Amino acid sequence: MKEFNSRREVMAMAVELAKSHQLRIYAEYYTLAMAKVITEGAGYIANEVDRLERLINGPIHADKADEFERRKNILRQFQVIHYDRDEL
Repeated sequence: MKEFNSRREVMAMAVELAKSHQLRIYAEYYTLAMAKVITEGAGYIANEVDRLERLINGPIHADKADEFERRKNILRQFQVIHYDRDEL
């Protein structure tokens, strides 16, 4: 397994992998979230999860709620990664 020296290296690799992933739309959301964490910091994750939860609890179509849940699940994976790293 390759060891990465920076978030930017991980981001570059993720962008390339997302282009050919069979679930490209979700893979692209991973890279979008990674870019936001790089530019805005880890606080972006909590803010975006909160925003998505407010949208889900509002009057929206079921398909949109499912999409927001998927995005929230992706962001939760980033929270786990950051929490684990902070604990080390």
